[in-house]
Amino acid sequence: MSKLSVNEALAKAKVYTLQGQNAKAQSLYEAILKVLPKNQQALMGLSSLKRARQSLDQDHPPSEDMQRLQNLYKSGKLKQAFDLSHQLTLRFPKAYLVWNIQGAAAAQIGDMGSAVKAFQTITALRPTYSAGHFNLGNLFKELGQYSKAKRAYKAALSYTPNYPEAQYNLGIIYELQDQLVEAVTAYEEAIALKPNFAEAYNNLGNVLASLDQSNAALEAYENAIRFNPQFGDAYNNLAKLLIKLGNTKDAIEMYQKALIFEPKSAEILYNFGNALRISGMGKEAQEAFEKAVEIKTDYAEAYNNLGLLHKDWGRHSDAEEAFQTALRLNPAQDEAKFNLGNVLQEQGKIDAAVTVFEDLLETSPQYASAYRALSALISYHDKHPHMSKVEAVLCDDQLSQEQRCELHYACAKMKEDMGELQEALEHYVAGGQIRKKLLRYDLAEDQQFFLKVKQHAVGIRDQGIFPIPDPKMPTPIFILGMPRSGTTLVEQILSCHSEVQGGGELPFLRQHADGLHFGRQIVTSGKLDVLRMSYLNDLAKRSHGKGFVTDKLPHNFLCIALIRAALPEAKIIHLCRDASATCWSNFKHYFSTAGLGYSYDLSDVVDYFSLYRDLMAFWERNYRDTLYHLDYEALTNDQENETRKLLQYVNLPWERACLLPHKNTRSVRTASQQQVRQKIYQGASKNWEKFKPYLNGAFNPLHEF
Repeated sequence: MSKLSVNEALAKAKVYTLQGQNAKAQSLYEAILKVLPKNQQALMGLSSLKRARQSLDQDHPPSEDMQRLQNLYKSGKLKQAFDLSHQLTLRFPKAYLVWNIQGAAAAQIGDMGSAVKAFQTITALRPTYSAGHFNLGNLFKELGQYSKAKRAYKAALSYTPNYPEAQYNLGIIYELQDQLVEAVTAYEEAIALKPNFAEAYNNLGNVLASLDQSNAALEAYENAIRFNPQFGDAYNNLAKLLIKLGNTKDAIEMYQKALIFEPKSAEILYNFGNALRISGMGKEAQEAFEKAVEIKTDYAEAYNNLGLLHKDWGRHSDAEEAFQTALRLNPAQDEAKFNLGNVLQEQGKIDAAVTVFEDLLETSPQYASAYRALSALISYHDKHPHMSKVEAVLCDDQLSQEQRCELHYACAKMKEDMGELQEALEHYVAGGQIRKKLLRYDLAEDQQFFLKVKQHAVGIRDQGIFPIPDPKMPTPIFILGMPRSGTTLVEQILSCHSEVQGGGELPFLRQHADGLHFGRQIVTSGKLDVLRMSYLNDLAKRSHGKGFVTDKLPHNFLCIALIRAALPEAKIIHLCRDASATCWSNFKHYFSTAGLGYSYDLSDVVDYFSLYRDLMAFWERNYRDTLYHLDYEALTNDQENETRKLLQYVNLPWERACLLPHKNTRSVRTASQQQVRQKIYQGASKNWEKFKPYLNGAFNPLHEF
């Protein structure tokens, strides 16, 4: 009473009465009468409670029977509690407390029909008993009968408007029915009634995130954590939003906090593993996924992503096994089947990959990525059934833009194989337009980026370090240049050597540099030293004990100043290829990564090539003696002589195996994987010329020098 006015106490007592919390109502009335002994509303309230209690005494079993029933329920003897409650309701059909225990026991032993009957009986006996409607709503929610659950929660609120738990559960129902605006309102009303309602803040954050109201969602999650600092699910949801916003570093920290409070949550471990994989922390990601499947042994999604991690690290046999496990657990998991096809393809198991992709399309005929993947593995003729299937799917108005884009690329490859070049070009253009729009590519951003790289190059060179070589660390071999210029072939050649391990397109330089090459950070010798050690430590994990490891991420041509400053011992091989052939090959390929937005428009790719060529001329002026320029056409025309010169630059002894890159058994992940499994052949750079009559001089600017 000390904190409530008399009117507030009276109002609260009435609410307690409506909710069936008679003991609390009685305490408030008695407290009022201590202060105001003649208060008529309090006296009438107590009198009403007394009459209700007398009525209940007549309607309810003897106290010893009730005590026995409650003891059975509390001790977990649910079947016996249910049987006794059934017997008692036959004798005392109006005993709503007995019906309540019967409903709860029935629900827990799986007798949902009896549970519904019990709770419906309660609401019929006491229509104003809000808790009865609330419990009935919870039952309908568990049964997936959302409309009935909604009516029950609204009934509870009609008798007790300030019932925060009912508002909260009503919000859950709205969310499940995809009525997100209504869900926001319900959660906000629950919070207004109960300002420290952490669970309501958490769910509000989820809905706001779905509505792309990221700032409001962040605030909601932070409030959930403020009111419950041990709320693991709120940390998890906040981390997921941070990932969506591109803030992987803070997301990892939030997942770590979530796991402090929920260390056995397979879902949080799965999400944590995905964030670590994005950050290139492969070992830690693997541990997270493995813990997730240890806790939840049928976690198909976690096995799928564990497979992707193995694939990232070149462990293709392990990846194949993980994808197979995911499919055994969930044969309908299309993503795992698609990933299995890809890993088989990367290992050169083409027939097996084709079978997997075709099986996928049997069950999911609109899986556009599978058509695109198949198109790279098959030489088509005019009667091949894939052609008509792709054209039919393209006519579906319900396709997403992503699906339509990939189908255009599949169709373009088929048309090109059949010699229908004009139609092929139309599909390449259509697919490229969609892809460019989806990536929101703007050439002006790349023009500014290239300018920044050159502006900061001098400062990077001035801070260069002169480390003492560590014989335990492998020497990096950077193979760079425009994509589709022959970098994969050169890596295959070098990795045939007994002292060279093929690393593939490694993310390490980008991860550890954190924008040093274009001015995001001020370059210091200390930062260069940290970059050096971080890069070499990661490289050593890929070396398999060999003295050299290749890093063939083509766009490392942007980082030559940084490479020379932090890794002066590194070998840098720059691939040069015919400009038109390179631009055409970029334009006609669908790249699964998002960083090649320039390649989807003929004008953009030509302009980007000019930026690249200008930057390489800049590097040549500054690092002439330390760059090795390898001409792709010269390599294919005079393979042995060019290979000998290449090995001499790297300081490797001659090994004849380097003349047989097509026999290299290592897996290849790039768009060139099919070509490098064939013998080196001449004339590949002429293939684009068959399209020349249809290009309207698009490549002419490349030769105006």
